[in-house]
Amino acid sequence: MKNFISFIALIICCLYGFSQSFSVDAGSRAYQTSFNQPATGVYELTFDIADASVTSVELDGVVYDKINFPVSTVTGQKGWAALPFVSASVQLPADKDVRLEVEPVSYRELVLAHPLVPSRGTIYRNQDPAQIPYEIAPESRVNAFYPGNVAAMEEPFIVRDVRGTTVRCYPFQYNAVTNTLRIYTRVKVTLTEVSGAATNPLLNASAQPVREVIGMYQSMFINYAPTRQDLAQGERGEILVLTTSAYESAADTYIQWKREMGYTVTKQVVNNGANVVSTIRTAYNDNNNILYVQMFGDWANIKSDASVDSSPTDPKMGCVAGNDNYPDIAIGRFSCSSAAQALVQVNKAIRYEKEPDMDAGWRETFIGIGSSEGSGQGDDNEIDYDHVKRIYTERLQTFTYNNHLQNYGDNASANTLLGHVNQGASTIAYCGHGAETYFVTTGFSNSNVNSLTNGNHLPFIVSVACVNGAFHNSSDCFAEAWLKKENGGAVVTLMSTINQPWTPPQRGQDYFYDILIGGFNYNQYSGQSGINTNEQRTHWGSIVINAFNLMLSESSTTDDIETVQTWSTFGDASLQLRTKQPDAISLSNDAIMVGIPFTTTVTSNGSPVENALVCISQNDVYYSGYTDASGNVTITQDFAAGEVLLVVTAFNTATIYETVPCMAGNVPYVMLDSYSPHIVDAGAETFLTITMRNAGGVATTGNTTVVLTSDDSRISILHGSDIFGVMAANGGTATVSNGYRILVDDAVSSGTVIPINFTATCGQDTWQGIFNLTVRSANCVPPTGLVATASGNNVTVTWDDDSSVELVSLSDDAESHTHATINSAGTMGWTYIDGDGANTGTFQNISYTNSGSPMAFIVLDMSQATGNGLIQAHSGNKFFACPYARSSGYWGSTVQNDDWMISPELNFSTPFNFSFYARSFSSQYSSEQFYAAYSTTGNSASDFVALTSSPVTTTTTWTEYSYTVPANAKYVAIHCVSNDQYIFCVDDITISGQAVEGTLCNIYRNGELIAENLVGGTYTDNNLPEGTYCYTMTTACDNDFESDFSSNTCVTVGNPSPEECNVPTGLYVSVSSNQLGLSWDAVPNALSYKVYRNGNIIATTATNSYTDADVQNNMVYAYAVQTVCNGGESGISQTVSAQTGVGDYASDQVQVYPNPARNVIQVAGRDIREISVYSAIGGLMVRLNPTEEITPIHVNEWSNGIYFVKVTTADGTVATEKVVVKK
Repeated sequence: MKNFISFIALIICCLYGFSQSFSVDAGSRAYQTSFNQPATGVYELTFDIADASVTSVELDGVVYDKINFPVSTVTGQKGWAALPFVSASVQLPADKDVRLEVEPVSYRELVLAHPLVPSRGTIYRNQDPAQIPYEIAPESRVNAFYPGNVAAMEEPFIVRDVRGTTVRCYPFQYNAVTNTLRIYTRVKVTLTEVSGAATNPLLNASAQPVREVIGMYQSMFINYAPTRQDLAQGERGEILVLTTSAYESAADTYIQWKREMGYTVTKQVVNNGANVVSTIRTAYNDNNNILYVQMFGDWANIKSDASVDSSPTDPKMGCVAGNDNYPDIAIGRFSCSSAAQALVQVNKAIRYEKEPDMDAGWRETFIGIGSSEGSGQGDDNEIDYDHVKRIYTERLQTFTYNNHLQNYGDNASANTLLGHVNQGASTIAYCGHGAETYFVTTGFSNSNVNSLTNGNHLPFIVSVACVNGAFHNSSDCFAEAWLKKENGGAVVTLMSTINQPWTPPQRGQDYFYDILIGGFNYNQYSGQSGINTNEQRTHWGSIVINAFNLMLSESSTTDDIETVQTWSTFGDASLQLRTKQPDAISLSNDAIMVGIPFTTTVTSNGSPVENALVCISQNDVYYSGYTDASGNVTITQDFAAGEVLLVVTAFNTATIYETVPCMAGNVPYVMLDSYSPHIVDAGAETFLTITMRNAGGVATTGNTTVVLTSDDSRISILHGSDIFGVMAANGGTATVSNGYRILVDDAVSSGTVIPINFTATCGQDTWQGIFNLTVRSANCVPPTGLVATASGNNVTVTWDDDSSVELVSLSDDAESHTHATINSAGTMGWTYIDGDGANTGTFQNISYTNSGSPMAFIVLDMSQATGNGLIQAHSGNKFFACPYARSSGYWGSTVQNDDWMISPELNFSTPFNFSFYARSFSSQYSSEQFYAAYSTTGNSASDFVALTSSPVTTTTTWTEYSYTVPANAKYVAIHCVSNDQYIFCVDDITISGQAVEGTLCNIYRNGELIAENLVGGTYTDNNLPEGTYCYTMTTACDNDFESDFSSNTCVTVGNPSPEECNVPTGLYVSVSSNQLGLSWDAVPNALSYKVYRNGNIIATTATNSYTDADVQNNMVYAYAVQTVCNGGESGISQTVSAQTGVGDYASDQVQVYPNPARNVIQVAGRDIREISVYSAIGGLMVRLNPTEEITPIHVNEWSNGIYFVKVTTADGTVATEKVVVKK
């Protein structure tokens, strides 16, 4: 016998009351449900009711009695008594039905003084509950108790691997004729298995349930216990991608990332316009591990069945196991009408998971939006905004959130919400009325979404509202606008395609956040009711289907089912959500060996990370696993030696995405370890430093030759071959510093990526690979003439400047704009914010095209308008107009204008003038009001600062308003804030002042950026403590590139105590015919380095490398470097000499090896006329005239050190190679 007890019941059997009031001590919970299995095939449920009361209320002028019982589920037959009920779901065998028997153990009857409150039936969120009357249906007045059954069992349903049924207990029954309320204090229900054909049998269960759904089963079924595998052994759900051929490229990008994460993904290309209901069901029947379906395309591309009002039912397609309404699969859609729109959404989802924004603070923010309606009607009788507030105060505030941005009630505005979204939040919960393109509370609309600047600070949104997700119509719905928004918007949303009923989605919204935070105990919160949960999921789709199934477990009326079937996911159904700044994670091991299982431990801040998904892949073969409670994971793999992609993802952590070696046990494996620089300048020769790594299990045998090639005609590889020394086993490296030389065409623009192929050869072994160089354009050059001068504690930095001061005047008299154009950009490039999101007024006296449409401003030409009382523009025929705003909801009324007209970006060097003419249109509504404002940052409404402390009120006379604006303002704006007026009018706008034009520069102090986008040739760095300060500059170039650093200039403020300053070591010179590349070992506390040539200082540089292009052919130069530290300088390093070549460099004709050399240097090449070897100080060691293609030079008697091999070919070209002799 098995005995499962959900709650320990405290029942008081003796009840006292009177007709107006009845109560029982509630204990800790209003009702309690227990489960018992006394014998095989027998299941017992006991419902104990421990808290109920009846009070009188007046509704619509009629006094009713009302049952007070803290559950949100009540009978909904219109005009009949609204009676609370409770539910419990029981897991059943796969192929057995059960018979229900009910034993009412105890009850009491009360004769009421007034009729019970009748149900008003289904109230949708496009209705005003206050306008729907309470009316008793005549047919409800029967001399019998309603409902007729104390308990009822629903038909068996299937959720993936588990078959069950739900028992509804109706502890309250009402006789409308005798006005008697019967209250059952205990109801016992017995379910007994019966023989015969089963209803909705489970015929196709997984041998092992996916790990994401085991917790869902535990939260739904009172008697669920895993019997196959425990959670640690469960596999993740798989993904099915459905796309038309038009979006296949974007789908492939998505699939590649999901596979790299560790998901198994399959793709089906479907016909355009296909209904994929049967496609999904067939795919699931063939593979029960599918948990997520991701569709690409809008309604015209991929269809579901339609609902009763012809709306899409994407979530319904997830009901694939059995014939019921409980979803088994999470359905997501990237709704798009172009490949570009699909890719925007895919890239947002990938960045969210793969490259999370690491900015602090914003993810811990919750944005709540709720209407002031729903009191007594909403879930748990909550007003909409109270419902949303409790999501934060009772759930998120004790989780990872610490900031609640509130947009509640009638005063919530689109402008405020726009600022909140731009400020950044990880999630938004909305509850209120909705429309296809906006939230009715705030009026925040598609146009507001399109003006967002939240970048990668992307929220996920759960919206309880009508038709926010009605994507089947011709224009973009609200959900589509959020997802299609590039560089902002949202990452995923849950929005409905229908007019939602009032309370069911509120329950679903609660359950969504319950599961996200790891569970919620409704017993602990007064006035809250629901199914308790105690486990967590963090992937969007698994949260959604769990919330949907909990909704249906609690209540499965037509309203509940329609809600679940139409509440659609826009975005990635399998998305891993984030609710805080990601924690860094690290691995105990990233080395992979051929034939050996990969084992590692994932930790964060020293603690193990459980349930991190670790995936390794090579050549499109993927192996993955989850970490256990100790952070450990072992993954069996059969990779060959070579590179392996390692990806680690987890909830609220950074992502590890790196290439690691798979090392062979008995062979060498040479691969690229690193290279520099990654950015090369067009039109200038560049030296490359390359490090190779041996990932194999044995050392390389002798030297390795690495040859660079490229198929890109825009790059010339001037010296593309070099010799690398022996590399030790298991990660040994060898480096050739400045050994390769390339030249990119000077016409190549910044940001161009050029692939470079490499081939490494050691003996009979060859390895190949590729790396990329990013080009910086030839005109992106650093500033010159940098000088720093100290005066007291201030340092003034000057440089050669090409800037000039110009008088700039921007004006717009509206004449170039087209009449009746809404939010007209014109030649000036105005932008607009319709912050109220409302329709605008229409007028009895005047009429013009687009009157009444939503807008911020419209261009009006009175000669093209009709009516009485028309006005004249201040000049010409046209002006800008902002009509009064009226609510676009269901009970329209005037609302305050929140409309912005914003300038293009400005660049003035001194305070400037902003002026315009304005007036009120009508003398009857003459109190138009506005602010003039400016922003020093962006052009979102929240960025602006008003130029007056209170709004300016206009008259019916054109009046000039003029303001002085700070020099650092980037934008100015006119902000209309009129309230229930007529039309605010603006004309003849002028913005004028001085602007400095020239190259923008950035300045660095001791390697740290201290100022950017400077012009004028001078900058003062104030109030510095004693110390040595080295300054360098870059030029700000196109495509967000910076030039290379300028020369360094250092200055000392005061008399600081000198630091220990080490002499640089490891000085090395690479040679070409027209430049010499220097590099040396970095000194840890160096501020800069001085470079000497032939005893004279030629440069100061912030980095440990320098290229000397001011050299002549066939000359010997001697170099040394010196460290500059805080308060002092080091001694000068040892001198290293090098000789430049003559003419073209013969890199492809000559090889010198081995390097380093011990006894013999081999010089190989055709048509070599002469070989000369020089010491580092220029002494000639040997000169030969070879007769063979390979010439040995014996060096066993030479001293250890650096030597230069000069090779002259028959056509007179010269190649100079450096070689190290090391015995």
